[in-house]
Amino acid sequence: MARIVCGVCGEGRGHAARMLVILGKLAHIHQFHVFASGDAYRLLRQRYDDDQVQITEIPGLRFRYTDQRVSYVKSLAAAVPFVFRLRSLVAGVRQAMEAARPDLVITDFEPLTARAARDLDVPLMSVDHQRFITDVDLTPFGRTLALKGLAMRQAIELYYSWQQLSVVSSFFGSHLPSTADRIHTGVLLREQIRRALPRNDGHLLVYLRKHTSPQLLQLLRQSGRPTIVYGHHAAEQQGNLQFKPIAPDEFCADLSSCAALICTAGNQLVGEAIYLQKPVLAFPEPGNAEQVMNGSFLNRMGAGRALPLQELTNAELDTFLQRGDEYRQAVPRNSVVGNGTVFQAIEGFVGSPLPSHIEPVRTGGALEVA
Repeated sequence: MARIVCGVCGEGRGHAARMLVILGKLAHIHQFHVFASGDAYRLLRQRYDDDQVQITEIPGLRFRYTDQRVSYVKSLAAAVPFVFRLRSLVAGVRQAMEAARPDLVITDFEPLTARAARDLDVPLMSVDHQRFITDVDLTPFGRTLALKGLAMRQAIELYYSWQQLSVVSSFFGSHLPSTADRIHTGVLLREQIRRALPRNDGHLLVYLRKHTSPQLLQLLRQSGRPTIVYGHHAAEQQGNLQFKPIAPDEFCADLSSCAALICTAGNQLVGEAIYLQKPVLAFPEPGNAEQVMNGSFLNRMGAGRALPLQELTNAELDTFLQRGDEYRQAVPRNSVVGNGTVFQAIEGFVGSPLPSHIEPVRTGGALEVA
């Protein structure tokens, strides 16, 4: 049994989703101490906190919004107190890590555990999505987005750059080339998703993480199609729209049975939908450069359609729904799975055989961006 410390970014649910998959596979084999902030801490705390998995809350960085757009100015301003406290925050994590005596530290875009691992000379491995930005050619994204991407590369390297191995988890990861110290692979899928039997019950599924657009809701009402909307809503029925509060297990069932998914361009959920062969209509969060890039890859792969929300019309929605079969058949579902690659990488550090078959590490070729 190995002792593994993990750091998890608290912005959104994708980071926590990856950690839940790792814990679900390995928590009965190894002992885990997870340091998490924000959304990730709350989600992980609901599922774990026992002798085998300890969950500790830490401060973290997250986006700030203005008029439903990501504001990089406000986000940077909010990060200033964190940066000034960085040394003392790392010291606190380092002290807790010393008591845990880890054999390996895994970080998912979380800088405190990465720095504590460096201070303690503990092997460090990263499992995240954001690092794809450091590897792709930014020029096809256009001048403005390419410049944002260059700035993001610098910020990503400031988070941590001393890990022995980076595993980059993306729904388009199998199309990017890997190296000895940088592995591109698919998303980490929950067991509920991997075991689900996809079917089409005819309803649309909507998940918009921060803000639900009145424009989108009006278009969905006009479509007349049964639609389930997840987000920060009370449970209620409004005509053909059924609103539900966030509930992971129920959401998984609704995703596996929907006709199509409408969501922001977050990496994790798009990957889950492609695996279940669901067409994806994605709206990158305004101002979120990472999601705009994700949307470009979705368009290029042909598994769905990504566009700014303000460009959605009844005609666009009808065209998307009519092309459902085309989108479903565009991508082999197993090409978006990264579970085995990540488990194999962890095994390589801690030297403990896993109890069941794991897929081999995949390396891919280039995928040009639309």
